[in-house]
Amino acid sequence: MVWPEVEQALSNHRYELVLSGDKINKRLEAEKSLDPTIWTLKRLNFLEISQCSLLEILPEDIGKLINISTLTLTSNKLLQIPIEIKNLENLRHLNLSNNQLKILPEDLFFKLNQLETLNLSNNLLEQCPLFYGDNNKKLAIINLSHNQLQILPDFPQQLENLSQIDLSYNQFQIFPNTILHLNSLKIISIDSNQLTEIPNELSQLHKLKELRFKSNPLKDNRLKKLMEQDKIKPVLEYLAKQWNEQQKTTTATTTTAKPVAQKQKPKENEQVQDKIEILHFDQPGDLKGRQSLFSLDFFKNFILIFILVTLLPRVINVRPHILCCIVRHIDLATPGNLKKFLNLQVNF
Repeated sequence: MVWPEVEQALSNHRYELVLSGDKINKRLEAEKSLDPTIWTLKRLNFLEISQCSLLEILPEDIGKLINISTLTLTSNKLLQIPIEIKNLENLRHLNLSNNQLKILPEDLFFKLNQLETLNLSNNLLEQCPLFYGDNNKKLAIINLSHNQLQILPDFPQQLENLSQIDLSYNQFQIFPNTILHLNSLKIISIDSNQLTEIPNELSQLHKLKELRFKSNPLKDNRLKKLMEQDKIKPVLEYLAKQWNEQQKTTTATTTTAKPVAQKQKPKENEQVQDKIEILHFDQPGDLKGRQSLFSLDFFKNFILIFILVTLLPRVINVRPHILCCIVRHIDLATPGNLKKFLNLQVNF
């Protein structure tokens, strides 16, 4: 027998169908499945099946509703989602919240080119589904809160419309840096995880208006206090200041650490010497390593390189003489240079 709600939608050529609550549960208990007539309603663009505690499996036939733009399957007991949902190529809003989903089909979102909002909150997800660059570029809101997530897959840069992401109440111990390149983000929520640090790079997301990370065991007490007081603007300013300091330190370190490289022109009538100097370990059994200086005066170049070399038994057995060799700016194209270089190595 056709369910009355389905019969009405069929006879009146309706575009919407809502099945929810105890009356649907009673029919599920009696019939063990949803009315199969639902999957013949090709006009539907809105379908809601919610608050059905007996609904654990969704039929594959849902993939036949090709005009659906909003699919709400919230507050059921769904254990899995059929891959056929990917055939709903007009789908714009998908709500699978408040179910018991642990995993989703890997390519679920591959063909959902029109998807704008995705709600997967309050499930048991241990891994996030994959998103696809140009295929999901309309995606604007993702809610993954209240799951068991510890990491995120790579988020493609083409998600240029993604403005909100909610990762609250998960198991993140490290901030998911895969979202740091999403310059369109306006709201990031990652409350109640296990984060000890918040990356300063967040201050470089210039559209960011809200950043929530309360109830995390942050090491930076100043940052933690600002967040707990809901002082969002000072939080972003603080991160920006830390970012600038970090950049200064990085620049200074890079400048200091640069190897000294000088090309010295020989004086007239001065002969350029080809030379390799090698410093070695005092004892082959020394496993701690030492800071060694390799200098190369070769083909009019003078290079100083500082490097830490560690000698391991498995290496000394195979290469007892050469452990590490670094060369730069050597002209091997000029006829005769390659032969000279090879002969020079043989001498050592």
